[in-house]
Amino acid sequence: MGPKEADASPGQGAVTVSTEAWTALRQERGQRERHIKALHAQVSSAQTQLQHQEEVKAKLRELRQQALEARQRGQEFLETLRMATEEIRMISGEAAQQGAGEEPSAPPIAPEPEPATEHPQPQVASGVDEDGLIEWRRLLSERETTARELAATLQQVEEMEREVEDRRIELDIAQRRRDRERRSLLTALRELGYWQGSFVIALLASI
Repeated sequence: MGPKEADASPGQGAVTVSTEAWTALRQERGQRERHIKALHAQVSSAQTQLQHQEEVKAKLRELRQQALEARQRGQEFLETLRMATEEIRMISGEAAQQGAGEEPSAPPIAPEPEPATEHPQPQVASGVDEDGLIEWRRLLSERETTARELAATLQQVEEMEREVEDRRIELDIAQRRRDRERRSLLTALRELGYWQGSFVIALLASI
């Protein structure tokens, strides 16, 4: 009876050790599975952020194009304003010359006996001055309108440039966050022993 008990005792001990090892193996396997799930979650988050970055880059390019077009319109407005100012100066000079040229011709007409002939000449001179004044006012009004449009355009350009800068900062922050997550993934893969193999290649390619 003694030998049988001796034989049974080692068997029972072996079963106990095997169960503990199996339990530890299952725990390790569960831990690895949880790590892998966490890695996949991080990969999914990185892919989402990458997609967001692409959208931000596209929006950034669009805003830059709009800012460039707005600046070009502003330059066109400035050129129009310069031309309008020059035209106003020319019209003002012509009106002054016409007024100066008509004043000496008025005295010879005054001695004529018929009073009806005295009025046409001042009326013509007055008509010329009136037309020049109307044209001058029109150009002045156009210049003021152009100046207001230019101010509004420049304000839009400044707002677009601020938005572009905000987008650029947001993109830089997202890029740094993505780099940190990538380094974290690589560290976790080294710890889990998955540093080599197709799994790592596919994982890195996906992010």
